[in-house]
Amino acid sequence: ILRRAFDASMRDPELLAEAKKAKFAISAVSGEEVEGLLGGIANLPAELMASDHQEDLCAQEVADTAFRERGERRQGTRHMARPSGLAYSIHTPRLILRCWHPTDANLLQRAINDNLDYLRPWMDWARQEPESLEMKTERLRRFRDDFLSRRDFVYGIFGAGGVHIIGGTGLHTRESKDAREIGYWISQPYANNGLATESAAALTRVAFEVNRVERIEIRCDPRNRASARVAEKLGFTHRSTLYGNKTDAEGRLRDTMVWSLDSADYAGSPASTASVAAYNRSKIQIL
Repeated sequence: ILRRAFDASMRDPELLAEAKKAKFAISAVSGEEVEGLLGGIANLPAELMASDHQEDLCAQEVADTAFRERGERRQGTRHMARPSGLAYSIHTPRLILRCWHPTDANLLQRAINDNLDYLRPWMDWARQEPESLEMKTERLRRFRDDFLSRRDFVYGIFGAGGVHIIGGTGLHTRESKDAREIGYWISQPYANNGLATESAAALTRVAFEVNRVERIEIRCDPRNRASARVAEKLGFTHRSTLYGNKTDAEGRLRDTMVWSLDSADYAGSPASTASVAAYNRSKIQIL
């Protein structure tokens, strides 16, 4: 079914839906073949992927099934397969980071509107706020589409109960397929409590240990010392400063600091010891 879907899905969306629901015969396909087939499926147009309200298996869940079954067959050997997939939700001692859903729009709109004066000096996107609830809902739908299609990974930051919005973050694919850029914002009432550091540490672990990237960057305005301290505390190195490459909220040129952490230096960094649990969309722990 997977092979047929990959060969014909551009012409037959129903066949793709059949493949995404498949739960049988998957063990007959090797892990390498599954990865290759699903790599193609993941790059199909968004309209062929699962909608917000469907409960069928999405691409990474099919892969998880295959790798899990392979692991069960090899149980007790050093080749035990580790469950894989997108880090759909990430848990830290005080936070839950998860993929946005359009139904979060009302709470997100309120959180941003309540913090506009606080966010505008540092967040480029905040200058386009406020936006209507309809626009916010559509934005979250695009975030979710990009996430499930593996184009970009934007997360909401929630309290440990998963209800209250603390802020937003992301593992952005702006640089290359082997690199990620971490961005973050925290609502003013929750600022200066180490929550940006906690969320960035979690994403650093996910990027290196789940996504297997080679480099992570954090970029910030040199005047935003709180943001720079997050990078410092996690073991990132200040590599360069881009002078006058952006404009601030007042329309004046401003600089950008570039911090990075390479995979070779990750094991000895403070980020590598952060307490993190990550789960794929099937709620299987992958970290």
